[in-house]
Amino acid sequence: MDAIRSNLIWNIASLGVLGITGLALNFIIAIHYNSGALGVFNQVLAVYLITSQIAVGGFAFSVLAAMPLSVGDRRAQADSLSAALLLTAALAIPTATLLWLIAEPIGNLFSSPPVGAGIRWAAPGVAFFALNKVMLLSLNGAGHLRAYAAGQACRFLLILIVMVTLVVAVAPSDTLPFAFTGAEAILLVVLVIYWRRVIGFSFGRALGQWLSHHTKFGYRAYFNGLMLDANTKIDVIVLGYYSTDSVVGIYALAANVAEGLAQIPIVVQTVLNPILARLVADRDQVALSALVRRTVRLSIPAMAIVTLLAVAVFVPASMFLFVDQSYTEAWPVLAVLGSGIALSAGYVPFALVFNQAGRPTLNLTMIGALVATNLALNVILIPSYGALGAAVATALAMILVVPFVKIMARRGLDLSL
Repeated sequence: MDAIRSNLIWNIASLGVLGITGLALNFIIAIHYNSGALGVFNQVLAVYLITSQIAVGGFAFSVLAAMPLSVGDRRAQADSLSAALLLTAALAIPTATLLWLIAEPIGNLFSSPPVGAGIRWAAPGVAFFALNKVMLLSLNGAGHLRAYAAGQACRFLLILIVMVTLVVAVAPSDTLPFAFTGAEAILLVVLVIYWRRVIGFSFGRALGQWLSHHTKFGYRAYFNGLMLDANTKIDVIVLGYYSTDSVVGIYALAANVAEGLAQIPIVVQTVLNPILARLVADRDQVALSALVRRTVRLSIPAMAIVTLLAVAVFVPASMFLFVDQSYTEAWPVLAVLGSGIALSAGYVPFALVFNQAGRPTLNLTMIGALVATNLALNVILIPSYGALGAAVATALAMILVVPFVKIMARRGLDLSL
């Protein structure tokens, strides 16, 4: 229990850095540029995150599931990670290159040439991001949760540092997405040095077996990461298609505050992933049920309080920080999104139960159902209700995590959540 508490504290601290830097990025753009620039940045971010998951190829989820089963065997962990990195590099580099080549057509699709220009600055970061995600989730799976938390925090601090450098240099707004490329390149160097020191990399006889294992698992898990990130950015993408960069910028400010709140259940998920893998492998229903009850009992009231506080300070903070007072109009968006986060907070920590049980196809089925529902609701509501419609659609999709996880765990794993 002490270890869990310690790891939770480290990851909550990492969450604090993530939340502060994530908000700082948006606030810096909102203060020094206009709402259109903020809208462009968030549309580029949506494309960047989705493409990055395509580049990962499911291999990060494979090492996340494999690492807990090799605890204490450094050679096996080194072989597993090295194989996953080789496979990821073979997919990530061509993906990043293709994104750079089609950046302009994507900008035309959004009726925004600055979006296309921004994508080109972010494209190289896709390859770096994919490699970093494999190493970070390897840390999570291997139980190096403090290092994992530090790596996550380092990523966002580096993005902020590069962004501030660009702003101080009075860089054009469409170059701001270079913050992703610069930060991921530096983080890659840091993670390679850390892994080389604690475990190392191995290209021995077992490498072929791990290449085969990760290829099979990664193929089945390929769309899991893609669907997860797509699900968080569907609102921005659909709103960007139907609305102007300025409308997206105003919505994105509130959505990014909500995304910071949504990281709290994700931190709990990170801490519970290794424990969940063992409980599912042992079929320990009693311990699993106790863990779920305790998590639900604590998470929902805590998130409800945090959401109310965030909504209460949003308008006065916006009036104080920004010359453009149109940002204050986004408070209903934050209220709706925050409600969805609070109501789903108890079960989000268990959303990767299928992956941890070695059933990535079940995981994909659940995520696919959520993405399809989220996309349909956004397409239906945004044309008539704009930004508020996007918030309602997204919040409803969040709440649906609860019945989807419970029903599929019962039917697919014969486990009760």
